[in-house]
Formats: sequence, C-alpha cells, structure tokens
Amino acid sequence: MSIYLPPHFEQTSVESIVHLVEDFPLATLVTVSAGTIVANHIPMQLTIDDHGAGFLRGHVARKNVVWQE
Repeated sequence: MSIYLPPHFEQTSVESIVHLVEDFPLATLVTVSAGTIVANHIPMQLTIDDHGAGFLRGHVARKNVVWQE
C-alpha cells in the first residue's frame, strides 16, 4: 500500500516529532466494529530507549470496549 504525502506536510525532523508527541500526548484510535467506524481518544506516552528507538504506548480503560477489539 502506498500513501501519498505532499512534501509540504512531510516532517523529517525526529526532534520536532518527539516534541509534538510530548506536547500533545493524545491520540485518536480508529477501529471498525460491526461495520461502523469508531474513534476513541487515548493518552499516549513516548519512551526513547538507550539506542534512540522510540516507542509509543497507549492506555485504554477496561470499561472501554475497544480494548477487546
């Protein structure tokens, strides 16, 4: 699958991306349930390991049925 990304929207600065995630640690998780698109806002945490690799972790409450899907 190929995704078209216009050059004026492309962000290649890792530092800028890290700052964006740290400043706005909320993501929209979009799933499909019973043929319906469902969007949930979940908090995210960015962790950078000793090798410079980044990992995003999110949290979904157990009362939110999206965690089972």
